[in-house]
Amino acid sequence: MRGLALDLGGITGWAADDPDGGTVPLADIWDCSHVGSKLGPAFLKFEHHLLAAIRRLQPNYVCFEAAVVPRWGRTNINTSRKLLGLGAIVELTGERLGLPVYDVHLGSARRHFVGNARAQKSDIWHQCKLNGWPAMDLNATDAICVLVYARACFGQVQIMGKAL
Repeated sequence: MRGLALDLGGITGWAADDPDGGTVPLADIWDCSHVGSKLGPAFLKFEHHLLAAIRRLQPNYVCFEAAVVPRWGRTNINTSRKLLGLGAIVELTGERLGLPVYDVHLGSARRHFVGNARAQKSDIWHQCKLNGWPAMDLNATDAICVLVYARACFGQVQIMGKAL
């Protein structure tokens, strides 16, 4: 089973199983940034990247880091709107294409990948380097972490209550 994992944000990290059967995950980033409160252009960029990746990589499922509940006074409304909107686009795209979509709790993924649910992005980056995997961007390595956890969960009810 090949997966596509996403670390959603203005700079979205992605990781995927190699469709040619290689053991090293493919990973990179998509720039889905925007200026001001108008999110439509960013959503269109993200959807374009997502559809192109699904066509090219042919995943059997898509998973993404679950959006965290906003902390009032610490998370601005545009950030919350954007993260929830990007997740909605993933869900909608999966539904249209018949692909299962899973939200992944990042703490669980980090605990699985580096042994610490409170690990920082830099810890994930370092583990990717130790594994000999691409570690060019912190968002891409977070996506690798999500992908590795999703792989480990197949057949178990660990990803937001959905069985893989």
